[in-house]
Amino acid sequence: THGTPVAGLVAGSTTGLAPGVRLLPVKIFSDSGSDPAFEQAAIDGIQYAIDEGADVIQISWTLDGSPGAAFDAVFAAAEAAGVVVVVAAGNDAQDLDASPEFPASYPNVITVAGTDRYDRFVDLPGLFVSASGPATVELAAPTEKLTSTSSFVPGGEFPFTGTSAAAPLVSATVALMLSVNPPLTPPQVRAMLLASSDPLPSLSGRVAGGRLNAGNAVLLATGE
Repeated sequence: THGTPVAGLVAGSTTGLAPGVRLLPVKIFSDSGSDPAFEQAAIDGIQYAIDEGADVIQISWTLDGSPGAAFDAVFAAAEAAGVVVVVAAGNDAQDLDASPEFPASYPNVITVAGTDRYDRFVDLPGLFVSASGPATVELAAPTEKLTSTSSFVPGGEFPFTGTSAAAPLVSATVALMLSVNPPLTPPQVRAMLLASSDPLPSLSGRVAGGRLNAGNAVLLATGE
């Protein structure tokens, strides 16, 4: 119910920003959506993606509590392997600079907040308010009612909202950047995403950069 629309925003033929990109689905949640061993499942899933040669890892979940040493280590392993990790900032209005949440608060990931259809920082009381923090959150991307694939409607589409919808747009952009310049490192990708993003008054003091501009990011990756 969650991975399907995320995948659709990345690689869907009509809904994706990078249609045709190869996906590696990794299931870490139980069918009920809760698992007391979730942290270990997440570690195993990330390590599996690294071992399988993933270029980008997309994460739209938050660890319940503080991470352990093994959790820290697998994110360090992803960076050492040259894997770009993109993480949704979260929908709880949290100031991640003041109150870290993981993996969004790791320094070696690209954390993504959300903007609405009017290019405003997403602030929908009673629904969700994007997490923020200019020292923690790199940039924002559109996140309100994005059309994506649905596991509820086979072959159908539905509006997907939340920072879980914003992060896949950045992941897809990273895939496009790497397709034109495969040697790019995670720090280089991060710097290019920030440099190519569009500054918006609504994002000032909330994210380090601006709103995702996928076209500019890919052009910058090509050296143009």
